[in-house]
Amino acid sequence: MRNIRDANPLPGTEGAVAKAFVLAGARSPAAARTLEALGVAGAEGATRLTRRGLLRETVSGSGQFYLDTEPYERRNSRRILTQLALVLLAATLAIAALVFVSRPA
Repeated sequence: MRNIRDANPLPGTEGAVAKAFVLAGARSPAAARTLEALGVAGAEGATRLTRRGLLRETVSGSGQFYLDTEPYERRNSRRILTQLALVLLAATLAIAALVFVSRPA
């Protein structure tokens, strides 16, 4: 699996927000940081990660967040497997279409 630290995501995306938290070491309640301190306040990716329960606030209203890395990585591995399955399906359909078209009439 790809390391979050090595990724080069677009600014404001979920990947960029996750990378900011990982690089800051904010992966547990004790190491939580504010969105402002990490430069991701107002980012759509932060909103999505929070809504999905991957970016967690330590105490409601505290403004201190941390990235729950285990479910985040699990979600990414599912996403990769889904993409791979779609590519394999498309390749199978393309091969079947070529075989069907190349048959003599």
